[in-house]
Amino acid sequence: MFTAANAVFRPDQLPPSLSDRRLEDRHARGFWHFSLLIFLSVGLGLFAQAVKAQVRLEGVWHKGVVILADGDTLEAEFTITLSTDIIQARQGQRIGTFSARQVRYAYFSDTETGNMRYIFSQNYAATPNGYKVPRFFELVKEGRYASLFCRESLVNDNDMVMNPYTGMMMSRPYQRLVFDHYIRKQDRTITLVKYRKRDMLLILQDQQEGMRKYLEDTSPEYSNRQSLIKILEHYNNLCLSSQPQPKDTTSNLTPSTGP
Repeated sequence: MFTAANAVFRPDQLPPSLSDRRLEDRHARGFWHFSLLIFLSVGLGLFAQAVKAQVRLEGVWHKGVVILADGDTLEAEFTITLSTDIIQARQGQRIGTFSARQVRYAYFSDTETGNMRYIFSQNYAATPNGYKVPRFFELVKEGRYASLFCRESLVNDNDMVMNPYTGMMMSRPYQRLVFDHYIRKQDRTITLVKYRKRDMLLILQDQQEGMRKYLEDTSPEYSNRQSLIKILEHYNNLCLSSQPQPKDTTSNLTPSTGP
C-alpha cells in the first residue's frame, strides 16, 4: 500500500619526392579519419547534450506529488508514459500504477529550471466519433477562459551533414523532442492546435472579431509557444472585458492545496 501525504512539495604543399608523397598521403588519410571521428563524436555528443538538457516529462522519475481521483495524495517519485497515459508512483520499494482515469493531477519541481510543472488528467475526444477518454496533459499557461496545454513525444529524424573525408553529404539519424499543443476552454473542451489562423479562429470563435483583428495586426507564428501564450492572453482579456465578472474568480485548474 502507498502512504498518503499532505499535498505540499518542497523542491529541494607538395612533397619533394614520391616516397615522401606516399608518406604524407598516409598521414593525410590518418588525419582525415581522425577528423571524421572527432566531427561525428562532437556532433552526436552535442545533440545528446541538447536532448538531455531538456527535462522530459516522459521516461524520467520526478520527485513530486500525485493526487488520485479518490482523494488520496501520494508524495512520491513518479514517471509518466504518455503513449498509454499511465503514471507509475514509487515510494521506497513499492511501485503503483495508475491510469489517467485514477488520477486528478500531479506536480513536481523541474530540476533544470526550478519551475513547478503540473500534469492534469482531462477528458479528450481522441477519436472522430467524439468519444472522450481521460488523457494526461501538461499545463503550459493557465487562463480564466482558455488555457494552453501540451503533450510531448520523441520523433526519429535525419540530418544531412558533410563527410569531411569524402566531401559527400551523409545522413545522420537522431531523435528530437516535439510538442503538440492544446487549448482548453472554460467549457472543458480540449482542442488540438493545428497552427493555422483559420483553425485558431475556429477554436476561439466566441471572440472571433477581436481575435481576427489581433491575428491580422500581429501576424503571429502559430507554431511558436510564446506566440500561442500571447494569443490566449489576448483572448482571455477579450472575454474578461465582454462578460460580467464571475462571483468566483478562482481558477478551476491550479490546485489551491499546491505549493
